[in-house]
Amino acid sequence: MFVYAAGALWAAGDKEPPLDGERIAGPEEQGRLPTDQRSRLLHAIVAIVAEAGFPEAKIGDIAKQAGVSRATFYELFENKQACFIEAQRRLGRDLLEITARAIQAAEPERALESIFATIVRFADENPAQFAFLVHESMLAGPAALTLRDELIAKITDQVERVHRSLPADAPLPDVPTRMLLGGLIRVLGIRMRAGQLECETLLTEISGWIDQFRVAGGHTRRWSLSGKDAATLRAHGRPSAVAPAPLPRGRHRLPPELVERIQRERIMHAATEVIRMKGYLSTTVSDIVAAAGVSREVFYSHFHSRADAYTATHRMIFEQLMAVTAGAFFAASGLWPDQVWDAGAALTSFVAGAPGLAHFGFVESYALGSAIARRTDDAMIAFTVFLREGQRYRPQAPEPSVTAADATVVAAIDMVAYDVRHGRTEDLFGLEPVTSYMILAPFLGAEEARAFVEEKVRGGG
Repeated sequence: MFVYAAGALWAAGDKEPPLDGERIAGPEEQGRLPTDQRSRLLHAIVAIVAEAGFPEAKIGDIAKQAGVSRATFYELFENKQACFIEAQRRLGRDLLEITARAIQAAEPERALESIFATIVRFADENPAQFAFLVHESMLAGPAALTLRDELIAKITDQVERVHRSLPADAPLPDVPTRMLLGGLIRVLGIRMRAGQLECETLLTEISGWIDQFRVAGGHTRRWSLSGKDAATLRAHGRPSAVAPAPLPRGRHRLPPELVERIQRERIMHAATEVIRMKGYLSTTVSDIVAAAGVSREVFYSHFHSRADAYTATHRMIFEQLMAVTAGAFFAASGLWPDQVWDAGAALTSFVAGAPGLAHFGFVESYALGSAIARRTDDAMIAFTVFLREGQRYRPQAPEPSVTAADATVVAAIDMVAYDVRHGRTEDLFGLEPVTSYMILAPFLGAEEARAFVEEKVRGGG
């Protein structure tokens, strides 16, 4: 039997867990907080962010929750982000202790499933802490996003160290661990925000999803493209020019409706690029109009407020993403696997041409409030429609669970967002093979799916 205590997974009968001075408690534990002011503020920000979300969390409320003055807050932390970052570091350390204990007790070949089971139960018992680490951290600025990436990388390394200790022919998932883990965490967050977290069902379905990619020697394959193959894909992938060009200077005879459309689209594209550089909370209307090359008057002729512009941008991003992907899917001349490949190529080219759109759509849009967060979740899951045709193409294949379909899509989206955040637009074209493989393998089988993708890579798509 295992119980969560003091930020680590403690076996029943172990020594007394450490005192709560270093651990960050959830809102339900606020009655037994440590006595020092700094730790009280760290506990308080977790509670306030759980209630209001990071963008709406107020320093005054954090200080009040901690029982200190605003002046004391500023003596200890430069700003809200600094307080968040320190709480995030401590919570991340707690979670890494939990996963380290869990993986030591796991069967080596099931290290990833064991880690995820531990994270699911941690999230179920500590929802505020989990959301703070993997959801709210996407909204707290570039430093918090970097810490989030580092936490997932460290958990990934825990799994990879176990995998490297196994024989070369051990049956392991033939997909990068970071990609699988990122998808699993995103699916977990989506289920929690929808109030649909059934732990045991989720764990059973996720285990089945991972098994679909399990092959002998999987840890030695992992879809690492040769330099030649990657260069071929990049050469054939042409970023889509989706941002409209500036209007000509001076007098022109362009129709008013065309001028208005160009202005509106330039504002929305500029907003996403500035937000990618500065973060949602730090971006102002002045930043946007400067980047768009329009006046404030033009901005307010199209949008009532910054929030109005962001909401419209969110809608535009997912409408364009779906239109581009669906257009390529249904225009493909081949069978369903060819449709999947062509749709992936179109989506990759779109994102490579407008990385700011992807970053805003998949990361920063969660800062717009709970309604937009749910719309973002729904918009990502909508891409599972392209997987459903697989059942018609190969009717004898077992039907994947809803969780498996969701995990496949959001794993790809999470890696796209990761590469965009790190300025690795060129690497996006290298995601297409593994993403197509993940979609095809449940229907074709791992080996047939791999052969199909390798043929596409050799032919440049």
